[in-house]
Amino acid sequence: MPTLRNSDPSRADEAFARILATPGMTTFLLETDVTACASCVLNIIPNLTRGAKPYGVIENIVTHAEYCGRGYGLVVLRHTLLAHAWDGGCYKVLLMTGQPEIRGFYESGSFDAGAKHAMLARRPTALYPITATGSISTSSSGTASASTPISVLVGRLSGPKKALSSSMIPAR
Repeated sequence: MPTLRNSDPSRADEAFARILATPGMTTFLLETDVTACASCVLNIIPNLTRGAKPYGVIENIVTHAEYCGRGYGLVVLRHTLLAHAWDGGCYKVLLMTGQPEIRGFYESGSFDAGAKHAMLARRPTALYPITATGSISTSSSGTASASTPISVLVGRLSGPKKALSSSMIPAR
C-alpha cells in the first residue's frame, strides 16, 4: 500500500490510482526480492515549441531509508531518463529539489544545477472572490481611469480562443 507524506494515509490508495491513470505520467519502482527500494515519477508533457517535442518533469524521487546511499535512487533516476524520457522524445527533463545538500546526487544523474532558474508558486491558504464591477479607461497619457470595460480572463483554456472566467484569486 502506498503512503502519503504529511497527508491523510486513508487517501493514499485513491491518490495512487489517480497517478497511475494519468496519461503521460509514469511511476518507476526499483525493487529487491521483497522491498520497494527506490522510486520516481516522470511526467511527459506535450509541447508546441521545439518542433512539438515533449518535455519531462521528474518528481518524487524517493529511496527507502534502509537503502539510502547504496545507489538505488541513482539507478531508478538514470533508468527513467534513458529508457523513458529520451526514448519518449523529450528534448529536456526538469527536476527541482528543495534539498540543496543532495544537489550532487542529481548532478551525478545528468542534471545541471546551473542550466535553468526554477521558480515556485504554492497554493495560498485562503482565496477571496473578485468583486470587479464597472469599467476602467485609459487617458491620453496611458493612465487607467474608471470608464473602460473590465475583462478578467482567469482559468484553464478549453480550446482555441475560449477562456473560462473565475471569481477567485489568491489572497495577499
